[in-house]
Amino acid sequence: MTEGKRVRGKILFVCVHNGARSQILERWLKRLAGDRCKAFGAGMDPCELNSIMVTAMCVYRNACGI
Repeated sequence: MTEGKRVRGKILFVCVHNGARSQILERWLKRLAGDRCKAFGAGMDPCELNSIMVTAMCVYRNACGI
């Protein structure tokens, strides 16, 4: 590795449907880590977003700025 060069990590969060948990963690890490790493969310059996979780994520985002 070149001295002084920053290594940028990549993190993949996986849950069963990618309907909530992996997306919440992906957004949370992006907010906390900024450009120090890349975060991705995925599901083993992807489905549509859970509407209750979408509402919860919006409330949390508005309250915490994430």
